[in-house]
Amino acid sequence: MGKGIRTSPRDALIADSVDKKDYGQAFSFQRALDHAGAVFGPVVAFVLLNIFFLNLRVVFALPIIPAIITIFILTSFLNFCKFCSYSRLEI
Repeated sequence: MGKGIRTSPRDALIADSVDKKDYGQAFSFQRALDHAGAVFGPVVAFVLLNIFFLNLRVVFALPIIPAIITIFILTSFLNFCKFCSYSRLEI
């Protein structure tokens, strides 16, 4: 159920954020980052737990840092169209 709730809005945001000719590249980039996170996330957690001997609560709390940075970047570079029902990411 969780994947069904996340996937459709995410795909709609990606489709609305790029031109139709760039759909393949945008969805491929999203898929690549998803797979990279699936590989490197557990590796980083393993390193933090077993090499740096961090508490499990700290390891679960640390992802808030990149989440806040991501929100800041998105809100800084997202250009809201005043006359449109959508916005475009301009970097």
